[in-house]
Amino acid sequence: MQFKVGHELATKNKIQTQNKYKYRMKKLTTLTLSIIFSWTLNGQNVLTATYETWTSGAWLNQLKQNNTYDGSGYLTYNLAQSWDSPSSSWKNSSQINYTNNGNGTVQQYISQYWDSPSSSWLNSQRATYTYNGFNKILTATYETWTSGAWINQLKQNNTYNGSGYLTYNLSQTWDAPSSSWKNSSQTNYTNNGNGTVQQYIAQYWDNPSSSWINSQRATYTYTISTGIFEVNELECHFFPNPTCDILNLLFHDNSESKIEITDVQGKLLLSKIVLGNSVIIDVKNLPSNFYFLHWQQGNKSSVIKFIKN
Repeated sequence: MQFKVGHELATKNKIQTQNKYKYRMKKLTTLTLSIIFSWTLNGQNVLTATYETWTSGAWLNQLKQNNTYDGSGYLTYNLAQSWDSPSSSWKNSSQINYTNNGNGTVQQYISQYWDSPSSSWLNSQRATYTYNGFNKILTATYETWTSGAWINQLKQNNTYNGSGYLTYNLSQTWDAPSSSWKNSSQTNYTNNGNGTVQQYIAQYWDNPSSSWINSQRATYTYTISTGIFEVNELECHFFPNPTCDILNLLFHDNSESKIEITDVQGKLLLSKIVLGNSVIIDVKNLPSNFYFLHWQQGNKSSVIKFIKN
């Protein structure tokens, strides 16, 4: 992967920054993809992010993200629009409304997609979060809108030690016939004294044997001073989960991030560098399964699981 970063800054009464981030990626031996990202910032919050693709010798609009924040600077609304060439205009694609707690953590979000035939927004996914005293996520419950009602689909359960470090994650899927959550996968973390992860072991639930089966183990080493990774320090909101085509990622800062996707056996399926606090990952070509999404910013990193339908 090759990438170039350009930065232009203009200041008056307000700070407005426009960055252009270009990269060229060769996938297999037949596909060459070129994309340019542009975004404007108000303080430290991204207001818009515009994505263009290099087509027939020119940059063409493809996707635009529009963010709204409350008076405390917390994200309350995200609108994704796609470029319509025949009308030379942006068309609604999806939107997310966030309900935040007083400290800025997300209590719930509802994502919707634009239905052109009815010219209206239709519900897609709802996610609800609970937190512990360290403002770490205890549970994340995902529901999908089905036949006019919200239906449970996926639940993430986290356990932390007394210092607030993540030690265990359990993923469960909703079983409609029994109206109960069923085990799907789990990850056990072994932490160093400073909270960095020394090792994690991921397992999946095997129904025939009613037992956990090992799938992936990761072991980390660190520099002497500060360490390379601080797992669970990064905050990222992603949707939808499960997904059938794309993952939308929203970060809490605009630093350069490394994104990777691996399967349950640890095979690397995607690796890319992104800049800004929002990105879209195309996963439609992945087979239906569980996957791990890894992201890293500086000396901080985290790992989350998602389902590809």
